[in-house]
Amino acid sequence: MNVLKYKSVAAENSAWGDLKIRRHLEAGRKNLSVVGGEGSEAYLQILPNRNVFEAELSVHKGAWHFRLVSVTGQSPSTEALKASAQKIAGKLS
Repeated sequence: MNVLKYKSVAAENSAWGDLKIRRHLEAGRKNLSVVGGEGSEAYLQILPNRNVFEAELSVHKGAWHFRLVSVTGQSPSTEALKASAQKIAGKLS
């Protein structure tokens, strides 16, 4: 898990915009879903790679953004990732 806090919402919005460009977080992209309830904006990406799956949930909330990553041998539980993200987002002020 990576959690980043910025000095201002404007600085975070700029960093979040850059992250979205670098990570190609665009609605409609293959293996990427826009999810709600975790922050002001969130993306879930599941990447199968041979015998493992990598799930990444990137969440933007106010002056914060964070990323949860799960690597498993089977398709990951998106509900468990979302529940974890909601707990973390709830603690960020």
